[in-house]
Amino acid sequence: MLLHILIIATCMSIVHVQCKVVTSCAIWPDMMVQPGFNWRERCRNCTCVLGVGSDCDGPTCSIPYHPSHEQICARWSPDGCCCEQLGCLKHGRVYEVGSYYPRSIERPCTKCPCMAGQRIPSCSVEVCRPKCVDSVQVEGICCPVCQNGPNCVVPTRLFSQTSQRHAPIALNQSTIITDSFDQSRSFICQCQVAGGVAQCEHLSASVRQPVLDLIRSIISHNNVV
Repeated sequence: MLLHILIIATCMSIVHVQCKVVTSCAIWPDMMVQPGFNWRERCRNCTCVLGVGSDCDGPTCSIPYHPSHEQICARWSPDGCCCEQLGCLKHGRVYEVGSYYPRSIERPCTKCPCMAGQRIPSCSVEVCRPKCVDSVQVEGICCPVCQNGPNCVVPTRLFSQTSQRHAPIALNQSTIITDSFDQSRSFICQCQVAGGVAQCEHLSASVRQPVLDLIRSIISHNNVV
């Protein structure tokens, strides 16, 4: 205390010299307190001392303590005094502050923010728009996965039997499909929008055969090469 009084007295007695006396303490970057205020940082007891600033006893942490660490500390030191890694520990892995984590393994599409200041996280549901028509659901992943790449579905309304099914068409690819119940009906279909319906045009008999011959020649040439 004598040292503190001496510092203040010295500052007041020096002429023509600017001397700044600490009149408040920044407990954390976003909180100021007046001299005489006491607070606790887990294992540390601190006091705001006039002319000195924050005076704490206990361990010094490499990551300076902040109350938000109670919500966003993924790993504490063995003695529980210092946060050694910031983040959110969820479902066995650490998510960085500012990122999103799934609310549960069973509900991977419900994403919650890893951040402090929220008593109850403001979670939201992710909307999935697969870019294929034969996607599969993978455990732990929100949106279905397109294992065969982006593609389109062939419209069944074009064919005699609505139960007739055809393999999806890859994006930006075209194929000729003949009605298995009516061989005189053929269509050339192209996938233009991933995850959508292929655009098909009817091929007349006069056009169909030359197109088929062209395709056969291309396939034959590729096999030779």
